[in-house]
Amino acid sequence: MSRDILRGSCLCGAVQYQVTGEAKRFYHCHCSRCRKPTGTGHASNLSLQPGALKWLSGEEHILFAASRASWSCFGDGIPVHAEAPSAVQGSG
Repeated sequence: MSRDILRGSCLCGAVQYQVTGEAKRFYHCHCSRCRKPTGTGHASNLSLQPGALKWLSGEEHILFAASRASWSCFGDGIPVHAEAPSAVQGSG
């Protein structure tokens, strides 16, 4: 059984991450919250298995926005992670 490994970062490179395993779902979201930070007509999203995301560096540069249940790099504002609101309720 192969394990896919994807690596990525925010735009400025301060936050780097790794995703291991197969994605649950890939989709384009066209809501205004997803369009605005990307500057495009959609945001590309990848749904992951729990525990698939690992921060490689720059975790200290990440800000959590409770209203959107998302984490962004404070250097460039690029969203690097989001969870379904039900997954983060009570985590504050």
